[in-house]
Amino acid sequence: MKILKNVFILFAVLFIVTACQPRYIFIPSDIINPPAEDNGGKWDDYFEGGDGLSSATAYVISDSNDIQTIRNLIAEGTTDFSGVYFRATDMDLTSGFAPIGTGELPFNGIFEGPSDADRAEIKITVNETDQEYVGLFGGLGEGAIVRYINVSGIVKNETSEGRAGMIAGILGNGALIEYCSAEGSVEATTSKGMAGGIVGKVNAGGTIRNSTNNATVTGSMYAGGIAGAINGDSKEEGQVAGIPIIDGCHNDGAVSSTESGTVMAGGIVGEARNATISNCYTTESSSVSGSYQVGGIAGQTTGGATIENSENRGKITAPDTVTNPKYIGGISGGLGGNAEIKNSVNYAAINIPTATEIGGVAGNVNSASIINSYNEGAITGTSSIGGIAGSMNNSKYEITEDFIAEVSNNAAITGSASNVGGIIGSISNNSSVTSTDTTKKIINSGTVNSNGNSGGIVGYADNKCTINNVSNEGDVKSATDANSKRAGGIVGVISNSTLINGINDGEVVGHYAGGLVGAITNASLIENSQNTGKVSGTYSGGILGCLWNVSSYFNSVDSTSANIEGTTNHGSVIGHVRGNNLSITLVNCHVDNTLVTDITQEGYIGNGTVKAIYTEA
Repeated sequence: MKILKNVFILFAVLFIVTACQPRYIFIPSDIINPPAEDNGGKWDDYFEGGDGLSSATAYVISDSNDIQTIRNLIAEGTTDFSGVYFRATDMDLTSGFAPIGTGELPFNGIFEGPSDADRAEIKITVNETDQEYVGLFGGLGEGAIVRYINVSGIVKNETSEGRAGMIAGILGNGALIEYCSAEGSVEATTSKGMAGGIVGKVNAGGTIRNSTNNATVTGSMYAGGIAGAINGDSKEEGQVAGIPIIDGCHNDGAVSSTESGTVMAGGIVGEARNATISNCYTTESSSVSGSYQVGGIAGQTTGGATIENSENRGKITAPDTVTNPKYIGGISGGLGGNAEIKNSVNYAAINIPTATEIGGVAGNVNSASIINSYNEGAITGTSSIGGIAGSMNNSKYEITEDFIAEVSNNAAITGSASNVGGIIGSISNNSSVTSTDTTKKIINSGTVNSNGNSGGIVGYADNKCTINNVSNEGDVKSATDANSKRAGGIVGVISNSTLINGINDGEVVGHYAGGLVGAITNASLIENSQNTGKVSGTYSGGILGCLWNVSSYFNSVDSTSANIEGTTNHGSVIGHVRGNNLSITLVNCHVDNTLVTDITQEGYIGNGTVKAIYTEA
């Protein structure tokens, strides 16, 4: 029996005491509002079912009246239903529905369908202009659990900083959503809108597990297939921060961000900050579209966040109206703030001809790491395009003995402008591309094409960067019509940096074409490396295309004289020396298995002169 029982008793009491005409009428408070302690049986007069102390004795929620009762009791401050179990049945809540709970007064109980195999089907329609957090639940607080439900319909939030999700607007500290799914559409349309297929925003300590999005998700600033944003730095007053988690989830819906400024769109989350995303994936029928920080898994990953054991197969695009989209990645568009991507793979092609800084794993990497991750999708853009990352600053790409793939990049990498690499488009400021396992090399097997600075591994490397234990098997090409068109089997241009243990077997073509390096523009070291590929261009060198007004150091570098061709000049060591009074140190270097002891020997340098210091190790 529901609340009608108490209503009948109340009217009987009123009739009796009114007849006696007392001065004051006292009605026990627990007749109207049961106490906040949610002990067994206190809600029996409101809901059908058991005492709500366990899943087996859960109160049954079967219609909009039950939902409204839960909502009203929370809104009145009577209870948050902490520890109380509710069993949901199939419901149609598309007429006159308002979300359960808010950010300030969240639902803290347990709300579940019959089982994972028999999820409750709940239909909702929300078009909110007042409440900040919207979904089936506005807010889920500490201790809340929602599981075994599929929510479908329309969720739209038009408030100034609206958070919208099909299951909940916000997931608070200690709350859990698992084995749930979403269908229909979710929108947060104002300039700071945050939309997720499952949840609008996940705060510190919140967890989403084993859930699926099939809904179309649109957020003006943040949009994600599972959550608009997941933020471990965000918590309610008095709560202890915890790492929020998304685990075992996948997206099959279309995700997009609508603004052209600082926006983030991802197949799983728009932004991950101080959080963990693991074992997640997107399907081939999913898609993500945005203009800035767009990723198959996350738009932006920062603040110590981690993405691991995840994969993207969904299509990634930018709106036709955007003139310069940037920071686009198969896994994460932006990666920074000591964040990390581990053991993840992108299978999807990314073809955005107007975009800069596109990578198969990450678009822009700043003070962050990519470990044991690889790319299988063709990448196309303008400049700073790479199989793993478009650009990398003070960061690293690393493989270890645990790397499971045969190659790091196995697809064509194409840029219509400059700085294009099979692994990284451009690296700078103490960045590194390295294998810590000497038995494994970082391998590129895809073709690399650009209009300037093409490298089988890195397009451009500057300022104390290290490239170590790498191998290129793909053809590397740049245009040949200007001095700025450099191509190298390993690096297009290297400046004040180091190449160690590099092997090139691919064909190299460029204005300045080098079997290992297209051009050295600031003193650098090349060590323990060799070229066996064909090299051709205007100026071609078996090792180096152009020594550009600087001095450098070669240690144990080998080349051949065969297959080195230049329309103007070519050399088995250097194609062109630009500048006067330059010097180069050659330690144990060989051409055709012959130790180089006289760099002036005919055929070693195509054009120009250099002073050499020779040493045999």
